[in-house]
Amino acid sequence: ITYEGKLIDAVYHSTSGPKTENAEEVWGAYLPYLRSVDCLYDRHSPKYSQEQVFSVTEFQSKLGMEKLPTVGGLPFIQILNRTGSGRVKRIRVGDQVFQGKELRSLLGLFSTNFSYSSLNGQFIFKTIGYGHGVGLCQYGADGLAQQGRNFREILHYYYQGIEIKKLALQ
Repeated sequence: ITYEGKLIDAVYHSTSGPKTENAEEVWGAYLPYLRSVDCLYDRHSPKYSQEQVFSVTEFQSKLGMEKLPTVGGLPFIQILNRTGSGRVKRIRVGDQVFQGKELRSLLGLFSTNFSYSSLNGQFIFKTIGYGHGVGLCQYGADGLAQQGRNFREILHYYYQGIEIKKLALQ
């Protein structure tokens, strides 16, 4: 698989949710063949929607915080912005600002496409998708294949502007 005559980095993930992600939102580098596309074909994934629950103590520990700041008695957490695909780009916890991917890593979340709530001293994170969200969505590709799409159509859908060709080995 090539783009403008060069082999591509054919990255993939398990489940994207409603959209895949642009490469620069995860790795900082713009790649023209790794653009966000609608992905409505992966809802059969067992990881499409997940819920993860953390106690306040566990949440603080995972973030390296001694005490979680509160406003009006409620823990202060604010999503500052999201990417074009809906994933959390930056989030404030107390006076600290985290990148969405950093918080995902610290908490072990399935995706940066999440919402949160707190109830009875626990934090509940609801994620959509599983993985970084860039490139080919494995469950989405499976869903497209079940609809009769062939491998070329699937690859062209997830990797824009690519060519599929045989390369001569030397």
